[in-house]
Amino acid sequence: RGAAASGRQVSTQNALLWATVGGLVLSACGGASTTDKASTDGVAEPARDGGDEDGQDGTADGGEDTAPPEDSGDPPLPGPPTLHIPPTGLTADALGVVFNADWEGSEAIARRYAELRGIPDNRVVGLDLGTAGNLSREDFAIAQATLESSLDDSVQALLLTFTTPYRVDCMGASAAFGLGFDTRWCQPGPPCNPTAEGPLYGVETNAPWTEHHVRPTMMLFHEDADLAEAFIQRGIDGDDSLPGLDHGAKGRLVHTTDAARSVRERNFRAAVADFDSSSGLDLAFVDATEDGVDNELTVETDLLFYLTGLATLSAIDTNAYLPGALADHLTSYGGVFPTSSQTPATAWLEAGATASYGTAIEPCNYPQKFPRATELLPAYFQGATAVEAYWRAVEWPGEGNWVGEPLSRPFGHRTDWAEGVLTIDTSAVDPTQDWRIEVGDSADGPWEALSTGAGPVDGFGWVHIEQTEVWDRHYRLVIE
Repeated sequence: RGAAASGRQVSTQNALLWATVGGLVLSACGGASTTDKASTDGVAEPARDGGDEDGQDGTADGGEDTAPPEDSGDPPLPGPPTLHIPPTGLTADALGVVFNADWEGSEAIARRYAELRGIPDNRVVGLDLGTAGNLSREDFAIAQATLESSLDDSVQALLLTFTTPYRVDCMGASAAFGLGFDTRWCQPGPPCNPTAEGPLYGVETNAPWTEHHVRPTMMLFHEDADLAEAFIQRGIDGDDSLPGLDHGAKGRLVHTTDAARSVRERNFRAAVADFDSSSGLDLAFVDATEDGVDNELTVETDLLFYLTGLATLSAIDTNAYLPGALADHLTSYGGVFPTSSQTPATAWLEAGATASYGTAIEPCNYPQKFPRATELLPAYFQGATAVEAYWRAVEWPGEGNWVGEPLSRPFGHRTDWAEGVLTIDTSAVDPTQDWRIEVGDSADGPWEALSTGAGPVDGFGWVHIEQTEVWDRHYRLVIE
């Protein structure tokens, strides 16, 4: 049995999934933590893309027997094998949806989101949050207690289908629902103070609530119900779209002439350098301080990442964004909704992006209070969902609001099996990791290593693996 590998990629995360892909019965493996990439299989769940569910009992999905070569000594394989593969992001079974019972349209969006993502009714919770932009910490404590009593510990992340209230005292509303209210996250009083580091910053985990008592949270709302549904559908369309593998995708990290809002310049440069050409992504640092370079992109196509620093954006709706696109701008009041003295983060959604971020309280230009591209881009590329990637990227998160479709996950794995050859393309192996293909008699093993390989050397990129003579029932990809 042999294997070949090439390319480059990033780390795995979580999200338990089960699907029939390319003739394979695909099962997610991995326990509660992504630090143990070779842990035992998790609970199988239907594929998020509504794929074939015939193999959910662990057996192949049928089809004619496929015979191995006559001289192999192996018996015919009755259909494709089961591949146990590391999960890469949260799935719908780990998400709770919260609506503001006092705000018109909020519940309808919550119910529609739950329907489209397959979230059961008992994970959709209504809270009396009023109609003011700022929720007092006392009223938040009452709402938080109601929410906690309504959800069990399997809920790892939240979607808020409202943008009013947008803050809780000195915290952004999504930060407060994710972290719980505490003044260490926001330092009440005069603005421009450092705050506490978030427990999820730079951390790979598929169980943020279980392991860190944090539920990464996003907000999604629009008064136009059709537009709100378009936001949701855009995130769903991004799932497993495999940018850089199946189609081109661009990322533009822009250093503008606004020096105070361009403090992420060095980080932008580093993020572009972190990726290898095998990623298939067209990533570029754009320096608008040079002659002839505009502060804003215009009529750009296939954008997956667009990060910049300006108070007001006037041309973002001239660009075309891929489903699953992440975009944000560093400024003080991007997290103030529904209107702000500066361009709000929700304007990115209206322009075509899938998720964004902004601060609800004057943060000053601490780069720690805004997404770091060197965390955001690799996390997303390795298969994290939008909500996971964005929360991992903000070091001091307490004053922020994350907006968009939380479960969008363009990257991960593609698998195929034909005539005894197993093929895996994955973005989940980072440059510091090794991988191996193992064969087992059952889903519980015992497992025997067949082949091994290393992650990309020169930066994040796709890894291509081919395993020949695959005639047994169970195989798994281990990343460590």
